[in-house]
Amino acid sequence: MKAWIRVSTGDISTVYKKLTLHHTQQRAQISRDTAFQKARVVETSTEILV
Repeated sequence: MKAWIRVSTGDISTVYKKLTLHHTQQRAQISRDTAFQKARVVETSTEILV
């Protein structure tokens, strides 16, 4: 029973690490997209001002 718990806990931590890694990558992608959109907005507003 203890061995089974140890294995399942290991599996859970592996799955958790994969999930958090994927989530981190998604957030990094979103922040890059947001930065890109902000840069475009700044460029557009600069063009309007000039």
